[in-house]
Amino acid sequence: MTRVLSATVLAALVVSVVFLLPPIATLVLAVLVAALAVDEYADLAAALDARVPRVLCTAAVTVACVAVGSEALPLDLVLLPSFVAIGTYVVARAEPGPGVLRDAAASVLPIVYIGVPLGSLAAIRLIGGRDATLLLIVTMIASDSAQYYTGRLLGRHPLAPTISP
Repeated sequence: MTRVLSATVLAALVVSVVFLLPPIATLVLAVLVAALAVDEYADLAAALDARVPRVLCTAAVTVACVAVGSEALPLDLVLLPSFVAIGTYVVARAEPGPGVLRDAAASVLPIVYIGVPLGSLAAIRLIGGRDATLLLIVTMIASDSAQYYTGRLLGRHPLAPTISP
């Protein structure tokens, strides 16, 4: 019941932002969601023994989100320096060993896994308008719900038991 209630409140917020406010508000919402998502991602990575520098990753994800969502900055000028800075930081703070590669990979993934898609959502609002944005959101919700319930109905074993519901 808590999931349904929170999903209803969040859906109302998103629809209100997309339909009632200018495109920049969608970008602001995307950046806020991206920052929260990095924190949750870092918790999931920690459950798998990967160390993700939260502040550095949040900054990189935010810049990537803004670059994609506003078309103000070319994405390649964001990605390369972000990858190099995060990779260098992770390698410099860690002891040599196989964990360094795991931590570096887990630390750069949020940029393309969280920042670019959420920035793309804001870009769709800017370029395609309200209807295109709403169609994309409804499609994602329907797909996610269908995957969840199909997995619950037909699935025998969780794909990732440590993080999967």
